[in-house]
Amino acid sequence: MFLCCKYLSKKKNLILIISAILTLVIHFSSLLYFQIVDGNMMNYLRENAFILLPAFPCNVVMWFCLIFALLKDKESSFAKFCVDFIVWLGLIATIIGMFANIDFIANPTFKDYIVLKGVLAHSALLLNIMIIMGFKYVKFDFVSNMVNMI
Repeated sequence: MFLCCKYLSKKKNLILIISAILTLVIHFSSLLYFQIVDGNMMNYLRENAFILLPAFPCNVVMWFCLIFALLKDKESSFAKFCVDFIVWLGLIATIIGMFANIDFIANPTFKDYIVLKGVLAHSALLLNIMIIMGFKYVKFDFVSNMVNMI
């Protein structure tokens, strides 16, 4: 994150897009994993249909990272809303998702791919948030931040 922000600041959009897509790929990698291991990802998808929908705060933030990365005008009011939403909700949701991960608590091993994927996806999401902060898109204005969060 520090190297990206220090040496690659001219490639901000590219870095944001790559990190957002990386997070999505990690999130949806369980589908490919079960297709390879079981030969049928549809069984996993039937039991975990929520994986396709932004059902959890982390999933919503993940999609907002991609939306923000694809925005041309990063100074628009919608972009500022996205940044506030990503940073403040994202930090809370990602930290909870990493340290109160139900899959990891139930099965504390990284040998289970679903547990590993959960930790990796939350780590990639945290990287997105830190890159957005490192590129100084976030403005620390309490009133504006709270209005956008509400």
